[in-house]
Order: sequence, then C-alpha cells, then structure tokens
Amino acid sequence: MKVSYKFNKLKKILNDEIDFYAIGVLDYSSFTTFLKDTFFNNEENLELKIKKLEKQLNGLYNQFAFVADFDEYIILASDLIRTYPVFYNIEGKIQISDNLNSINHKSINKNNVSSFVFSGYAFGSNTIYNNTYGLQAAEIICINKVTKSVLKKRYFSFAPVINKIDINISRFVSDFNIKIGASFIRMIKSLPDVKNWIIPLSGGHDSRQIINTLYKLGVKNVICFSYGKSKNTQAIISERVAKAVGYDWHFVEYTEEKWGKLHELGLIDEYIDFAFQGVSTPHLQDFLAVYELNAKGVIDVDDIFVPGHTLDMISGGHFSNLDIACKTKEDALLRTGKRHSKLNDENSVKKSSLYDALSQIYNKANVKPQYFQENVNWQERQAKFIVNSCRVYEFFGFDFCLPFWDKDLVEFFLGLPPEQRLQRKFFLQAERQSILIPELSDIPFEDEIKPKPTKKGKSLSSTIKALIPDELRSNLVRIFGARKYEAESLNQIYAMKGKTVGDFLGPLNHYPEETHNFLKPIFLRPPYRVNFHLLSAIYAISKLNNNHLK
Repeated sequence: MKVSYKFNKLKKILNDEIDFYAIGVLDYSSFTTFLKDTFFNNEENLELKIKKLEKQLNGLYNQFAFVADFDEYIILASDLIRTYPVFYNIEGKIQISDNLNSINHKSINKNNVSSFVFSGYAFGSNTIYNNTYGLQAAEIICINKVTKSVLKKRYFSFAPVINKIDINISRFVSDFNIKIGASFIRMIKSLPDVKNWIIPLSGGHDSRQIINTLYKLGVKNVICFSYGKSKNTQAIISERVAKAVGYDWHFVEYTEEKWGKLHELGLIDEYIDFAFQGVSTPHLQDFLAVYELNAKGVIDVDDIFVPGHTLDMISGGHFSNLDIACKTKEDALLRTGKRHSKLNDENSVKKSSLYDALSQIYNKANVKPQYFQENVNWQERQAKFIVNSCRVYEFFGFDFCLPFWDKDLVEFFLGLPPEQRLQRKFFLQAERQSILIPELSDIPFEDEIKPKPTKKGKSLSSTIKALIPDELRSNLVRIFGARKYEAESLNQIYAMKGKTVGDFLGPLNHYPEETHNFLKPIFLRPPYRVNFHLLSAIYAISKLNNNHLK
C-alpha cells in the first residue's frame, strides 16, 4: 500500500531498517532500537507489542511526536498533551502529515464545523473534514498498511488516581518542589545551547512559578515580557516580578493600529491558516508581542519560549464543585457542554452536534461522571487550544518548552485526594507559605487585586438591555458605545476589520444552518464587543470554501 508522508516539522531520522520521523526530545538511537526489537519480533502479537510501547511511552517525560513505518504497520504516537499535531487519512492511499493542508481529497463535515463554532475545537480525533483525523494527547495509532484498519490506544488519561492517603501542606510543598525542580532540570539539560529563556510573564500564578523555579536553579539568561494596554495591572505586576529577581523585562503596547497593520501585511491570515489545521482556534494572544520583539531584535532564533501552560489545569484550577455534583452520564455531558462551549443553556447543548461528540468521548473515556469535564478539558481545551497557542512561537521560527506537562509533575497532582486539588486548594495555600521565594511572595497576583464580581441580582439597566432586540441594541452600541480596552486589550485584534462582525465574517448562509441562531446576534455586534477567541474561530471557518458549509 502506497503511503504519502509530508512533514514540515517532523524530521526523518536516519535508520537502516525503518522509516522514522520525529520531533521533540527523544533519544532517537535507543528509541528506534526499542521499536525494531519490538515490532520485528514475529513471536509476539500486535496487542502485546502495543502494550510494550505503552509502557515505554509512560516512562518518557518530554514533549514529542513520532511516526514509524514498518513492513506491515505504521505507528503514530504523541506526548501527554499533543504538543505537536499529526494528521492522517486512509481514504485511498494512506496520507500522514503534520500539516493538515498537505492532505488531499478533503470534504467538510458540517456537524464538526458546528461543534467547532460552538466550542473552538473539533472534538476527539475529528477534524472539520470527513475521513481526516488527528492524533490525540497521549495516543498511539497503529495503521495496518494492507487492510487500512486503525487501532487506537491511550497510554495515559487525565483522571485522579485515588490513593486514599491525605498529605499535609508541609509534605505537599516538599514533594512539589522536588517534582517541579526535576522537570525544569530535565528541560535545561535537554537544551544546553539555548541562548535565552523567554517567559511570557503575566500577573498570574503559573508564569510566576516559572520565574520562581528558574531563579532557584540559578538560571540567569532569562528575558520576560508582557503586553496590552499601557500600565495595565498585569504588566505592572509582571515588571515587579521580573525586576525582583533581576531578569530583563520588555513591554509591548497593543493598539488597534498595530493589529490593523498585521492584517494589512497578511500575517494574521497566514497565521490563521498555520494554526487552525481544521481542529484548533488560532490563538493570537502573544502574536503581536512576539512579532514586535522579534522585529526589534530583543529575541533571537536560539532563544526558547517557556509559557505557563498549564499549571492551573494540573493543579486543579478547572476542577470545581459543579464537577463533583455530576452523578450520571447526562450530568457530565451537560456540565461539560456548558463549560466547553458558548451555548448558554442545557437545552441548547443537548440539541447540538457538540452533545453527540461529547457522548462518544464519554463512552470511551472510562472516567467517573465527576471527572469527565476535566478529562475533556485535558484532551480538548488544553491540548487543542491552550498548548496550540505555541504555534505562535513556531510561526516566527522559535521553539518552546512545556515543563508543567512533565509526566511526574502531572501524576503528582493527580495522586492528591480530589478535595485537595479542588480549585487548586493545596497549591494556593502552599504557594506563599513555602513555594515562592521571599522576593516574589510579597508581590500580589492579578486575581487578588482585581474587583470581585458581585452576587447581586440583575440591575435595571441589564434587564432593560435584555428586552431590546439584538439588531437595535447593536445599532445603539455602534452609535453611543465607547470602546473600552483593559489589561491585555485583546478585543482590538479585529476592531478595524469592519463596523460589525458580519461586515467581514458574513454572510450568515456561509455557515452550517445549525449555527445560524447562535451567530446571528454576534454578526450584528461591533468586533471589539465580541470575545476575540470566538472571532478567531469564526474567522478560521470563514476562510474555507464556504459553499461546502451551506
């Protein structure tokens, strides 16, 4: 059976017996030896060989993806969080690529497009195309080259491992410091020639932990940056954190005009195509900052980005009482559907294509209802949206590392009793007590100083607004509404594209009918009054051959 390989990022590793393509931190020599010893062993069946591979991958810490071609099989595998996307299509000849646009004969799946519009990602192994699929987080794919049958295995799943052993704060701090230190040491040793570590430093907890750990390890070659509106709260905190430990710090001011220039240069369109890949909302948050820092020579091709993805997830920041309350499959599906979509009510979720996609995932996930939302969050939102934001660095020619997705660190948190992970309970208690160095522990976090939302009922003005038809309300906003940009000012990204969203993303009939009721009021609003991630998702869909979507 003829197989087509087209890789932009995965590199062919020289080997006499197998075609091996890989990216990331792997010991290629020993790993290809393991693959040959395992898959050329005629005395063992395929199931046993896959089990050996699962065990081998479970022992790896680093980010990677690989494709190995044997006489009868093709093996694909990804790391814990799908750091590097890989796609395959077995309709006709077998096609495998790390660039979905290199796979031919794609027809659009309208249900998957609808789910993408509602949520921002294609669920499971789906892409928005028929018969073209993506490798998922912690997944092994085995394709039989003769029969074209596909065997899928997950060697890891994000779910608590209940030890029934409570630990106190002191033990937690000790174990956490050991795990995070080991993760960063592995990262540093794997990249001995890095010029500078580049840290997108916010006012939050996760990026401060990166600074905290690098400083404790004695790392000096660090450059931090922040962005957004001049003198915004996040940037002020970010600068304080960097200067407290003596690290270089840069600020990039975001303006409508700067974003408009990137649109005029065609860079936004080019990046949307690069990062979308039929699966993910293109994440633009760091885009202007990286562009400007690169243009000014602040960062260099030998630098490595280390974003804070995603300590909040593994430490329990996305695990809440709403999850614990889920007792049945339907509870879990409705909770997850509302959490991972822009649909506002359970009835809308239940009637959508998204609900069916989640149901299929639930049937395979083998997790309890109360842990399902986190499991979906891991394989969908974290892998395909948050971590996929690293495509920004790749777009400008930079590499990156994700030390928080070190397997030992992840399993450490999953081994805590769920009530200690709930809303990051233990981590937040311990952070200032013993984890942060004194230079950083006294600096407030952005979530500690921003105004807390009130729990009062709806105001008279909001009640009146709800009674005004969408079209009239949008017209009033265009006439009287002042643009309000705060903090990162990311609602500027599409502000100059048109007076309304519909001006540059319409007409409505270019989208699946299922999405019309959802999109119609959005298309009437000014771009700066719509969530910029949602606009990026719709923008990516608008660039397709829309005749297939009607």
